[in-house]
Amino acid sequence: MALTLTASAQVPKIARVPDAAPLPAGPPIGHFNLHLVATEEWLNRVIARNDVTEGVVNDCILGAKVDGQQITNSSLRLDIRPSDDQIAATFVLDGTVCTQTRGLTEQATIFSRGQQKFQAKKDLFFDGMSFSTRHAVVSVRAHNENLGVSTRFDGTPLQPLISQFVLQAAEQRRPAAEELARNKVADRIYPRFDKDVDDQLSAANQQLETVVRKRLNELGIMPSAQRCRSTENELHYACRVAADADPFEIVSPSTPLLGNHGLRLYVHSSLFDAAALKAGLAGLNTSDKQLDRMLKQLGLSASDRDEAGRPAGIETNIEFDSQRPLTVIFDNDEMVVELRAKLRPAGQALLPPLTLSLPFRVVEQDGQRWLRPGLVGIAARGEDGRPAAPLAPAIETLVRQAISSSLQDVPLPAMIPESAWMAGKAPPKFTSLRFRDGWMAIGLD
Repeated sequence: MALTLTASAQVPKIARVPDAAPLPAGPPIGHFNLHLVATEEWLNRVIARNDVTEGVVNDCILGAKVDGQQITNSSLRLDIRPSDDQIAATFVLDGTVCTQTRGLTEQATIFSRGQQKFQAKKDLFFDGMSFSTRHAVVSVRAHNENLGVSTRFDGTPLQPLISQFVLQAAEQRRPAAEELARNKVADRIYPRFDKDVDDQLSAANQQLETVVRKRLNELGIMPSAQRCRSTENELHYACRVAADADPFEIVSPSTPLLGNHGLRLYVHSSLFDAAALKAGLAGLNTSDKQLDRMLKQLGLSASDRDEAGRPAGIETNIEFDSQRPLTVIFDNDEMVVELRAKLRPAGQALLPPLTLSLPFRVVEQDGQRWLRPGLVGIAARGEDGRPAAPLAPAIETLVRQAISSSLQDVPLPAMIPESAWMAGKAPPKFTSLRFRDGWMAIGLD
């Protein structure tokens, strides 16, 4: 029944809103290059939980000392609600408290059975920057049943008459006892549920501010615009990352990229192009050895080769283009990384500026998915508006062989690692990867 979390001693106060707070006006949804869509069913695989708690009853109700046993069964789930300008949802806690008790007075002992059904709801909202909420609302329905009675007249001729009289008196007091039971359940459920959700959302806001946004700012990829919305059963977060507002416009895919996966991630190629500029790749001077190390970090180079194991040869200086050093193309289920640079073997300007095309395609082999490199493309580029002279076949072959030798099959993970996921929850599986119409689409279930 309880939500658990770990938070620092000083947690930011959670904001409460009387009504849905709209986002500032922003660009239409098609101008965002990163989209995340999650279904309610998938989210509840992470959030939903069922708990069973046993306890004792030791109370004084309407002048009687009451003791016995109780069992509380509860289930927590998330209910996504429609909203055009933010993500709206409700935590819903349903439960039943079943009791077996006896009430002792000087005159009699009454044996009873009770069932209190409760539901607690607490709204939450996410506008792309922080979570906010309202106070919880709790409703309880109680039903008590008097099962029998014991008096000092048990075993005597007066037992039936006395027992019937005591049961009738207890039945008259049953509505008052049920009202007390409702209030006690509400008083126990409300503060704990309300505080647990507040603490969890406050910790999430603190994580967003001190960890996520701090890291995004350091990398220069803080979203410049974003939009949140939700439907009856899905939430949708969209943002523009590492791209300027004015010249930035992308085209929606011509056909649906993914089926009804629980979690869908859509990344437009413009994010990678702009991120390369943010990372300082434009005009960068490096070498083939340094480039190989960079490809290793990206998982696109042969990771088992070290400097000592590199093939003998002349080190090549690389100067990336100052305007468009890198372009990523997603189409026809293929990812093509285009690098524009000048290659200078041993520092000599023997080659014209080149466009190097590194294609990758998803393949399946022995139950494993791989991102497999294809035939490397080599094309000369002209300078100062002049057309480029074609490369000699022998030179083109040498350059292609040198680059191809540095590439390898990239294994695609079958699922998110357990170490990076919530303890006790099954990590989602990567079930689909598509490249189409400028988009990379990833489906998880």
